[in-house]
Amino acid sequence: MHIDIGFEGYVREVGILLNNLVLSYQYNELAYCRDDWERLVMPLTRGHISEDNARKIKSVMDRLKQQLGEVTD
Repeated sequence: MHIDIGFEGYVREVGILLNNLVLSYQYNELAYCRDDWERLVMPLTRGHISEDNARKIKSVMDRLKQQLGEVTD
């Protein structure tokens, strides 16, 4: 992944990877994380990133991090 793709590019790439994970592994929580990613994080790429928006992104990323840990175990 290129470092200079910008915030929108990273969000798009993570969304694609998350969709692939949901298709590969049948964990309900991964599907919920993907839904939250699409509903909460994707719309924030078009607007201003405020402190409140950063918290929303962080909460989804924390859940995703926990799920990825369970997938690798």
